[in-house]
Amino acid sequence: MPRLDVSLRVLQVRVPSESRKNCEPLWTYVREDVLDAEVHRRLRENGMRVGVSRLEWYEPIRGVLSAVPEHVINDPEPFRLPFGFPLGLELDRGPHDQTLFFLNEDNALVGETWEASRNQLRISYVLDASKKGRIRLEVVPQVRREASGPNLGDPADGFSPKPRTEGRTFDQAGFYLTMDADEILVLAPNENATAYGIIGGAFLTEKSDERGYDRYIMIRPEVRYVDVSPDSSQPG
Repeated sequence: MPRLDVSLRVLQVRVPSESRKNCEPLWTYVREDVLDAEVHRRLRENGMRVGVSRLEWYEPIRGVLSAVPEHVINDPEPFRLPFGFPLGLELDRGPHDQTLFFLNEDNALVGETWEASRNQLRISYVLDASKKGRIRLEVVPQVRREASGPNLGDPADGFSPKPRTEGRTFDQAGFYLTMDADEILVLAPNENATAYGIIGGAFLTEKSDERGYDRYIMIRPEVRYVDVSPDSSQPG
């Protein structure tokens, strides 16, 4: 019986924020009408720009970003995404103090302070039964930090201390997309990301030596069906 094996190829490109206009041509290769109007509005007001491209347009998009002076590309090996277990895609180099603002379900701006925290994108999927190889990908920003207070651990380990984490997800800045195997999710900050602490700015921009940088993230699901029948390991 075949087993579904899903991995994510994630490309991150960092460019100076002042070059955002130079990156605008990449959006000609991206469909931004893949989300309904309400979700699109929430993401826009939270400083995030989201769309879907196709594998055939991957190189032109990467070419636009690679042409920006001082760009930095991070292209790691694909991440395996087990069914039912979300992946926390790390966005920070280390923990830091931050105040995060987001628009809640009542369309009110809410702020929270998170000391020594790290930002992640929580990525998970479910199958779309309408087409083989199609999945529904969910992406939600989340913040995590080491929890305070004692944690004795498992008695079998002699009650040795173990690190604990705490955090929260920002569902109002999350979204889901139904994607085919030849499609690519494109995620970037928009003009609202300059607002202090707004989710899109906190997760998709950074500062280094007092200079601002934008982060463009491209996520491509790779879906394979692996034969795990008892005879699959036998030579033919």
